[in-house]
Amino acid sequence: MKFINKLSYSLLVGGALMLASCSNDLPEFTDGDAFVAFDKASATYVETAGEVKIPVSLVSLNGLTATVSFNFEDSTATAFEGQHFAVASDSKTLSFTPEAATQYITLNILDNDEYTGDVAFKINLTDPSGVNLGHSSSIKVTISDDEHPLAFMLGEYNAKGTSYLNGGTEWEVTIAKDDTDPTKVWISNMVSGGSSLAIYGTVSDDNTTISIPTGQEIASSSSYPQILFEAFKGEDVDTAENMEAGEPVIGTISTIGDKTVISLAGYCFGSHVYNSSGASAGWYNIMQGDCVLTIK
Repeated sequence: MKFINKLSYSLLVGGALMLASCSNDLPEFTDGDAFVAFDKASATYVETAGEVKIPVSLVSLNGLTATVSFNFEDSTATAFEGQHFAVASDSKTLSFTPEAATQYITLNILDNDEYTGDVAFKINLTDPSGVNLGHSSSIKVTISDDEHPLAFMLGEYNAKGTSYLNGGTEWEVTIAKDDTDPTKVWISNMVSGGSSLAIYGTVSDDNTTISIPTGQEIASSSSYPQILFEAFKGEDVDTAENMEAGEPVIGTISTIGDKTVISLAGYCFGSHVYNSSGASAGWYNIMQGDCVLTIK
């Protein structure tokens, strides 16, 4: 038995030596491969953020002394230095040492006190010295406009209403701005238990009503080709009148205390499921005409 054990051990050692002598060694990362890069491809800051620091890191084994410059060259930019942001220092060069492997591009975001919509620009790392540029050598920076005319109604809402299927129901709804149209908003989770896609609504010029067209796709499923936001006029599903596709549900916007409130009274609405032949396959949920959304 001892002989067999010794033989087995010898074979293992021999095998290990043979493997060690093979030329298929894994490549090793050396400081010749060191690089500088942003830690993400994009960042968003609100217009009132003031000073922001965007990290740039040098990745190496033993630490290096190196420099890299940056610029804002971007043919698609809608934000510009001196108008929407300013660099905190005159130098557009970052210096790295073994003790300071992360440096920061410090910007001051400028608040223009007027609505212009979100704007964006790109920062590019250039001219590395003593180091390589990494894959993430550019970052897209978006400045979110805080003067949006519908800012008063953007955010998360507590929703309450009566489900035709489940009785009294409470759920959460989120209303977000549209990136290009300041009169349009996107509503997520409009129907409790029947929403996986946001639908849009358009706010009136006096900010007192929101019109949400029916017929929008409100959910997706591998089992059904269409799940649409549909509605009826009336307080009760059993007596409400049908509405044509595209005809809007019109909610009333008001302020109670310091809260924005949207009343959908007078409309029953839900998620209508259709099968592959275009016939109704039922409803995920139908809300009666008593739903109210109150911003948190």
